Amino acid sequence: MNKSTLTAERLMDKYGFAMTADQLTEVLGLAKDTVLRMLQRQDIKARKAGSRWIISTEIVAEYLTLGEPKEELRLIRPKGKKLIV
Repeated sequence: MNKSTLTAERLMDKYGFAMTADQLTEVLGLAKDTVLRMLQRQDIKARKAGSRWIISTEIVAEYLTLGEPKEELRLIRPKGKKLIV
């Protein structure tokens, strides 16, 4: 088992398959404003449902292990363009 699998299993045990921005703030140990900016920039791929962010625990595990998700897991947007989710 690799480090990413162990991290993903631990996160899934605690949070299930998805987590909120508040839970991600706790996991990363960052300020909520910082985490929200990261989500808006799609540094960590996530979806917004109404006013709530839904983040895959698997993607968070990947981010924690590699420092950033694999390119195919990120949404890339041209500089200056709005992201429509």
